[in-house]
Amino acid sequence: MIKRYSTPDTDALFSEEAKMSRWLEIELAVTDGLAATGVVPKTVAEECRRNAPVIDAAFVARVEAREAITNHDVAAFVDVLQESIGAPAGSWIHYGLTSTDVVDTGLCWALRDASTLIHDSLNDLIDVITTLATTHRNTAMIGRTHGVHAEPTTFGAKVALWALQIDRDRTAFKVGIASSGARNKAWLRRRHRHNDLRLVVNRQGSAMSSIWLKNTPNKKLLVRSKVPAVGWPSVQLVRHVLVLVWS
Repeated sequence: MIKRYSTPDTDALFSEEAKMSRWLEIELAVTDGLAATGVVPKTVAEECRRNAPVIDAAFVARVEAREAITNHDVAAFVDVLQESIGAPAGSWIHYGLTSTDVVDTGLCWALRDASTLIHDSLNDLIDVITTLATTHRNTAMIGRTHGVHAEPTTFGAKVALWALQIDRDRTAFKVGIASSGARNKAWLRRRHRHNDLRLVVNRQGSAMSSIWLKNTPNKKLLVRSKVPAVGWPSVQLVRHVLVLVWS
């Protein structure tokens, strides 16, 4: 983030530690999904989660040092993550994925969380403006029309219009978030060798991995994923974002 435009919350959200924490959860979620199909042994997926490292400044420094060699951020991340988890379980990390699967999903995840920050800020802004409007409801001022003076009005009335406009924008913003996951289930597909993987997210926003074997499309297996779901307003967007792991 550009410092003059950022806040402590956005700095934390878009920090390297936060970014790689999202990458880690995406990698582990995929490993969980593949374990459900039998592609990855379940014991391996469990070991990957059990041995998953804490993403802190030291981990980020190791990735940056590795990137100086690989000249590729995700490759460096995967190398350090696999090493941290340990062989042989760690070798299954990133299996069947390409860098875009991880980077784009992580970015969408960050934008989902950022949308919550924006919505909360709009709430705060409307509170400030409505208080200002109430305070100056009787403060006289000259009105304007077509760039010239018009009939007198009050500063409070003028500010109240600002609040009305921002509230309308807040409503539109809310609809924009919800529109990405307004349906009961979101479906996106990614073919993985012998399997056709889909991520299904239910109305409550909890992530479910749904796997159809390629040659037996009527057989469906549902397993709960470790990917976190959050409350409104980002719950609607999380349904759209998380499926991008397998898009």
